[in-house]
Amino acid sequence: MKKINDLLLLSSANIGGSGLTAIFWFIIAALLVPSEYGQIQYFISIAGLAYVISLLGTGEVISVYTAKKIKLQSTLILLSLITGTIASVVVLFLFSKIEISFLIIGFIINDIALGYLIGNKFFGKYSKYLITQKGLTFGLGITLYFIFGVDGILFGLALSYAHFIILIFKIYKSSKINFPLLKTRLGFVTNNYWMNTVGIAKNHLDKIIVVPLIGFELLGNYALALQVYAISMILTKIIYRYTLPHDSVGETTTKIKLFALFSSIIITILTISLAPFIMPIIFPEYVEAISAIQIISLAVIPSTVTLLLTSKILGNEKSKILLSTRIIFAVIFIGLVVTLTPIYGIVGTTMGFVVASIAQCIILIVYSKLK
Repeated sequence: MKKINDLLLLSSANIGGSGLTAIFWFIIAALLVPSEYGQIQYFISIAGLAYVISLLGTGEVISVYTAKKIKLQSTLILLSLITGTIASVVVLFLFSKIEISFLIIGFIINDIALGYLIGNKFFGKYSKYLITQKGLTFGLGITLYFIFGVDGILFGLALSYAHFIILIFKIYKSSKINFPLLKTRLGFVTNNYWMNTVGIAKNHLDKIIVVPLIGFELLGNYALALQVYAISMILTKIIYRYTLPHDSVGETTTKIKLFALFSSIIITILTISLAPFIMPIIFPEYVEAISAIQIISLAVIPSTVTLLLTSKILGNEKSKILLSTRIIFAVIFIGLVVTLTPIYGIVGTTMGFVVASIAQCIILIVYSKLK
């Protein structure tokens, strides 16, 4: 019964939070023309790229070590905040937009705090913090947009993470700085850092690359397609966050993973079928996004399999194969983006995403069978 209650807490928080985020971005997309929407996504990608490079203590590492009662949280927080501050200063110097610098720090403390709560199986607190952040995103983002214009959206996003600062202080006090202990675990931390860097960087690097190829207007359409894909992956990510701490201590999670796989198939079919009818009604200016949504939805099934296998592999502190597959994904995806986007536009970009997702999934399935 406790497992069911925990899963319900995670589900309600993630579905509610993701729903708020989706509604927020859909409202923003409706308020802005595609080129303005694309420009916002471009700056968020800059912040996202800087954040992932800075985050030495990833959420997954924090979750695994917290679940295993290994006191490395303070050490990883200190290193991540130092590198994050340096990255924020560099970005401020390059783009002269302080809201991007604040957003980098916000991303970092969000990742660490939620990873800690998941590792401790504090699913109730996790739900409260997550819903609060999503609610602040919605409220502050829209309010500051009407006050300051497009730049206000970025300020709203950055401020939505402010309440995590209290939790970061509490986590920091819960363990001492211990570099010798970090040295003994450096292999897993380092592999996971590169895996996380490659995995998240490809989610932002594509937006940065396509701007000189297709411009901000088509980037806005592509970003809207990615938002639909993100909504399609909500259930899988909920189950992944639930299974990771359980896989870390060897508990069985097979049934819930099979449920996630079956659900991903249904979601894919519905998205492909409904996109041509719904999109012209809600977003008449985003015509190019329809075909992009249909294509990118094909990546939901392989991405679900990849994430569920990742949970088991990370739980066993085996991250080298995950690093390899994410590098392969990034190489294939970026290579196809550069090759296909100039020819087919955002259709070529989304095709590259699907092909790379399938390749990553196949490699992990083969690895799991061999092991």
